[in-house]
Amino acid sequence: MVREADDRDRLEVALVENLVREDLNPIDVAQACAALLEDFGQTQTELAGRLGRSRPALSNLLRLLELPDDVQELVADGALSEGHGRAVLMADGARRRRALARRAVDEGLSVRQVEALA
Repeated sequence: MVREADDRDRLEVALVENLVREDLNPIDVAQACAALLEDFGQTQTELAGRLGRSRPALSNLLRLLELPDDVQELVADGALSEGHGRAVLMADGARRRRALARRAVDEGLSVRQVEALA
């Protein structure tokens, strides 16, 4: 099927297709969602509805982009889960977040353990 689409529609379709195939890591998804929100002026509620997610779930996903770059890489590589990333965000400052993320990976901490340490 071929159809005309503007830039926003093409980006949205590509994101949805990749989400369905489940080959994107949480950071890739968050970056694509952020691009849709920033570049095309959608609200989180609109985008969440189009992606079949709740607005809070989308908001939590976008918060991963607040992690230091090296911690984002740990989430992208699968060394830390999306839940671990959100737990690390509970720590104050980039230095504490990096240290907590490294500890979580090194010690194999659960999300609950990371939350308690944060």
